[in-house]
Amino acid sequence: MELHKTYNGNISNEVGGFSLIEVMVVLTIMSMLLASTLFVSSDWYQRTAFLSEREVLITLLQTARTQALANVNQKPHGVALYPDSYEGYVLFAGIDFAHADTSVSLFIPASYPIEFDATSPQEVVFTQISGDSNYEGPLVLLDSNRDALTTITINYEGAISK
Repeated sequence: MELHKTYNGNISNEVGGFSLIEVMVVLTIMSMLLASTLFVSSDWYQRTAFLSEREVLITLLQTARTQALANVNQKPHGVALYPDSYEGYVLFAGIDFAHADTSVSLFIPASYPIEFDATSPQEVVFTQISGDSNYEGPLVLLDSNRDALTTITINYEGAISK
């Protein structure tokens, strides 16, 4: 009886895997994609935060006008913009922020640092019952991180628009 050796074609002495050059090329491509994504997402975050801050200010102005129209506490209502080195806004009742009762004022810190144009007022006050504004014109919000700006327009009758 004779024994025959059989050969299986699947057996190989080669070791599978990736070469160092292939790994380096893939890592380089992935790092370039990641770097471009971080740049885009950082700018997107700053733009979104800036526009969100504008929406907060619009909401506060609308709230002050609504309270003035409803004659809450029989006083005018307004919003002070970054008063007395406070980094935020103050929703107050009174003829101006200096004469407002701070115990009933609402202090809202800014979540994103903005600056106001030199032509923008320090505060906007709405007259009780009529809702008329003491300021007519644009509030110009500046984003120094991105060299961008946006405006909120208030007319004499107190209407607020973006």
